[in-house]
Amino acid sequence: MVQSMSEISEEHKKILDERLKAHKNNPDDVVSWGEVKRSSRLWKGRVK
Repeated sequence: MVQSMSEISEEHKKILDERLKAHKNNPDDVVSWGEVKRSSRLWKGRVK
């Protein structure tokens, strides 16, 4: 079966549901976009 671009698999739906549930249970457990960018630069060895 071929899926259209707007459909997601049941496996991906399950993963998204798990992540949404985890966020609802602990909404303060997040990382800001700035922290993500900084971490990426550190990982690449290019801290600015």
